[in-house]
Amino acid sequence: MNTFPHFFIATPIFNEGSDGVKMLHFLCHSLNKIGIPSSLVLMDPRDPTNKAFIAAIGDQGINQDLMTPVVKFINEIDLEKDVIIYPEIIQGNPLEGKNIARYFLNRSGFITGNPTLMGENDFILTYQKIFNLTSHFNLYYPMQDVNQIPSREYLEKLDRPLSLTYIGKGIKYGNCERISKTIGLDWKKSKEEYILLLEHSKFMFTWDPMTGVVFDSIIRGCIPVYLVYKPWIEEDIFSQELVFPRMTAMDFDNKKKFFNDYEFFLDEREKMINQVINFQNKWDEQVHSFVEKVLKHFY
Repeated sequence: MNTFPHFFIATPIFNEGSDGVKMLHFLCHSLNKIGIPSSLVLMDPRDPTNKAFIAAIGDQGINQDLMTPVVKFINEIDLEKDVIIYPEIIQGNPLEGKNIARYFLNRSGFITGNPTLMGENDFILTYQKIFNLTSHFNLYYPMQDVNQIPSREYLEKLDRPLSLTYIGKGIKYGNCERISKTIGLDWKKSKEEYILLLEHSKFMFTWDPMTGVVFDSIIRGCIPVYLVYKPWIEEDIFSQELVFPRMTAMDFDNKKKFFNDYEFFLDEREKMINQVINFQNKWDEQVHSFVEKVLKHFY
């Protein structure tokens, strides 16, 4: 190509509580960081169909710590040449571009209830391989600041008299309830409260098997206990990019695995942290490979 295409990423406004949204904004930042021109196209939060977009107003809707310029006018996009990246929650091709990549940050239809409508020549990108087994490329990044991860020595000194229940997305797939003698994590808390609860709890019972809360729990030394796998199956949960130390409800009831062996849990936590560091160290290389694959696919 004579001129390099611009990458435009359709995304909701920045939301610290959504790993998927954070990933879309971080991908834009990462592309710009390695010299690939990239901008965000902000989705209109008032539109339940996920097909409308809004213009940027100053720094609203973005994370100011990231390099994420925002489209002010749709005609900034060259619909014939540029690449548009849609998250899987967007149906069809509302921006009417020619070169469409779809980033599956969850499995098709799990959030919207409707399978993702795609074009025949769309480039399929996944955050985890289990989200779409026929993807062209998998682009995974654990967005944890490793400098903020507490040390094993720090965790070993903490008292853990509490236990927690997290419902999260589980309410969409069946009846959920707070486990007796636990504190619910679902009412709104400050970041400080959230961390304090995780650091002073030994177990976190979760009805949501695919959530960043499980990751946070492990990082803070709190053992996650999976109550259900819905809407996934056990094989999916065990096939994620990171290997999470965790217990099942049966493990807990039978006092097995990490129940009385906290040191073993901390050993497995260390292995997971090393995985995180390894993925992060390879990230720029992975983004380069993704761009190469996209260019080869469309051009």
